[in-house]
Amino acid sequence: KGGDLSIEGTGPVRLAQALMSSPLAMRLSIVPAAHARQKLQFLLGMLPHPPGTSPYVLKGTLGAPVFQ
Repeated sequence: KGGDLSIEGTGPVRLAQALMSSPLAMRLSIVPAAHARQKLQFLLGMLPHPPGTSPYVLKGTLGAPVFQ
């Protein structure tokens, strides 16, 4: 929290014996600071939707995460 981005997440990461196979089921909220929107525009443009009230979903595994 603070700096250029505030990121808040909830949900489990269930550690597996093979760490990279650990499944993810998380919801993330990303809020860029007003001063950082322009300099992070390229990275924010790669997100599935613009940052806002709708959270992102992180699924898959630690080794192969799927960001929606």
